Amino acid sequence: MEYLYGIIIIIGLYVILATSFNLIIGYGGLVSIAHPVFFALGAYTSAVLSRDFGAPVLLAMLARHARSAARVDRARAAVAAGIRRLSADRQHRFSAWHPGSDQERPLHRRPRGFTNIPPFLIREFGRESYVVLVLAVMIAVILLVWWISRSDYGRAMSAMRDDELAFSSIGRDAMWMKIAIFGLGSGIAGLAGSLYAHYFRFIAPEQFEILQSSVILTMVVVGGLRTTWGPVVGALLLQALPQAISFLHLPPSVLGPIQGFCSPDWCWSSCSSDHRTGAGQGSLARGTASDWQGGREPLMAGVLEVRDLSKSFDGIVVASHIDLTLQSGSIVGLIGPNGAGKTSLFNLISGVVKFDSGTVLLDGSPLDRLKFHQRVRGGLSRTWQHTRLFPSLPVIDNLLIATHDYPGERLVNVLFGRRRLKAHDSVARDKAVGILGKMGLANVADDLVSDLPTVSKAGRRCPCPDGRCQVFVAR
Repeated sequence: MEYLYGIIIIIGLYVILATSFNLIIGYGGLVSIAHPVFFALGAYTSAVLSRDFGAPVLLAMLARHARSAARVDRARAAVAAGIRRLSADRQHRFSAWHPGSDQERPLHRRPRGFTNIPPFLIREFGRESYVVLVLAVMIAVILLVWWISRSDYGRAMSAMRDDELAFSSIGRDAMWMKIAIFGLGSGIAGLAGSLYAHYFRFIAPEQFEILQSSVILTMVVVGGLRTTWGPVVGALLLQALPQAISFLHLPPSVLGPIQGFCSPDWCWSSCSSDHRTGAGQGSLARGTASDWQGGREPLMAGVLEVRDLSKSFDGIVVASHIDLTLQSGSIVGLIGPNGAGKTSLFNLISGVVKFDSGTVLLDGSPLDRLKFHQRVRGGLSRTWQHTRLFPSLPVIDNLLIATHDYPGERLVNVLFGRRRLKAHDSVARDKAVGILGKMGLANVADDLVSDLPTVSKAGRRCPCPDGRCQVFVAR
């Protein structure tokens, strides 16, 4: 039975790892190969705290999980240092690197691994209790990821994954959402490492090789990316199936191809990202708002002011000393040939691209140091030349995601404030349904945006928090 318990625990731990990895690369759309490193950090930290410092095992496990989730920046640095150390040091000493220091401090100096790790529950209640614990944690992690993916926070994750720039254009901070997703997924991996260490009571660096990422990635992909039960199916196939095959006594001619198919080494993906810039090839000559208003009578005090704005890309000037004042209630058209820098000026004003010199003011307040999403929250919004929607979301969710200060998009509220979110969501949904009714789209409210004809997508406008200033780009 001990062998069977070990197999069940290994499968349960891989389900936890694959589910948390699915949260990062599947639902979050992030690229990471560091999951085994956080698994190792959890195992080593819990082992050191419980064995060398006498901390209670349960406290050591929770401390590892909390540290993984809260110290993502330090953990990322430890990833790079750990890879460098493991590849250069043939003694296989697992090391922790502290940011801000050029020195590494080994957690142990035993080339054969870390032994005599205190057990948890096994002495008091037997190995069956530990199997129950691992399965309970596995179910809790599955339900947690399922809960998040179907919450308002999950809707925001889908929008960020579909189009990060459009996500920022409605006032969302994509960077902090990425950090939260990465921190939560890495913390769960650290918890799995703690469970691993206190059952097998021996850990060594070769158990946590970086190529384990391909194993976990295979489980997620084979089972189904962005699905609840996909990581479970993938872990069962890649862990239980080889064990079952070993008892069948198949001939080598049959066993070889099956083992090759079950091996995770066949699946290795390389990810690349596209870097796009909105720079034109021409430049805008110096001009003022009065030149473009055709002698219109002065209106109220200026709302949006652009002063001496300039930008160049590798010596190519796209905006040169632009002065512009948009007054309250005015509509100003920006006209120029292709490549003159019209789109670049919109990008500079809205914060998509940083300008070299000059300043942008909204109601007299400078926006120079604000990021794109912060300018949107401050009252400056824009639209795009081409339709930028979130194709993996239904039509009504594309409107709900544009609601500013939506409490359901805070991870803490998703976990602990469900009752308050229901009331807020009901009001926001009723308002969204009313807007769709006015636009004649109520009948497709629950359809995916990707299934709509182009003519139905063309009318989208990014909302402004208080309607003070909107920059529209003509198509």
